[in-house]
Amino acid sequence: MPEDFQAPGQIIQLGYLPSRIDLLTTPNGVDFKSCYQKKQL
Repeated sequence: MPEDFQAPGQIIQLGYLPSRIDLLTTPNGVDFKSCYQKKQL
């Protein structure tokens, strides 16, 4: 399962509609470096 989160182009779906969460491993137009700099913990 952890390798699913690292594989490019994957969509991991958690739950069922209407409360489902979709996790995209490589969303278009998003740069990891710029997002990581703006992270909030």
